[in-house]
Amino acid sequence: MSSLKENIKNLDVLIGEFLHLENADGELSEEGEDSPDAPGGEKAVTEFVRSTRPDLKIFALVNNFDVDGKVWESDKLAAMLASGDARSRCVQQLVDYSNEHDFAESA
Repeated sequence: MSSLKENIKNLDVLIGEFLHLENADGELSEEGEDSPDAPGGEKAVTEFVRSTRPDLKIFALVNNFDVDGKVWESDKLAAMLASGDARSRCVQQLVDYSNEHDFAESA
């Protein structure tokens, strides 16, 4: 979070890597769910931004990278995008998450 603290005054928007695509059904999980208060966690980042730059819009990025396997999960992403139900589920979760955390709405 040191880079954010150093550069927050220069940002137009903040895109936080807060969500992960869990499966081809469009289920999302929160990155660092076990420790959202950790430095760089969603809660810590959001609190810092809101106390420092309350006007700065925050967007949630959905990640599809497998850290353990060190690979992009492109097959999972393609399968989710190919299914209307899975896409709808994913979009609804993203909208709900953004509303719950008072983030900017995606276009």
